[in-house]
Amino acid sequence: MTWYRDMYLTNPEDSKKWTASPNLASKDVLAKSPPVWMGVSECDILCAEGMAYAELLRGLGVDVECVVYPGSTHSILALDG
Repeated sequence: MTWYRDMYLTNPEDSKKWTASPNLASKDVLAKSPPVWMGVSECDILCAEGMAYAELLRGLGVDVECVVYPGSTHSILALDG
């Protein structure tokens, strides 16, 4: 995953900013999030992180709907026909 991050964020310092990774935002900032809908692929390497992020937001009082698509992979959006 670090290879992908480094390809996307060519300046290593950017990976430490919450604007690049919402998981790094302060709880005060996250608590101001609008209602969130998340689709998570069950077979994605990032599935657990996505579900944890949804729980973090819920714990801060944000209205979150997180749908896990059984058997799907990260490429689910490319498979819509």
